Amino acid sequence: MWKWVQRLIEIIRIFWGWRKQDQQAQKQAQQQVEAKIQEIGHEAEMAKERVEILPDSDLNVELRRLQQRAKEHSG
Repeated sequence: MWKWVQRLIEIIRIFWGWRKQDQQAQKQAQQQVEAKIQEIGHEAEMAKERVEILPDSDLNVELRRLQQRAKEHSG
């Protein structure tokens, strides 16, 4: 009987170790997801700031100017 109790305790310890490792892995994955969300949010904010620098009409003028320069360099 004593061996049976020892084996049961051993199984519980193994299960507890797996559970603890699983919780740590979940926590690490959640931190990675949150970091990626913050990174994407920061990139989106910077892109928004760049777009706000030039109004639409200025963007069209800039696009035409760049297209003209590309034609000059390729021709």
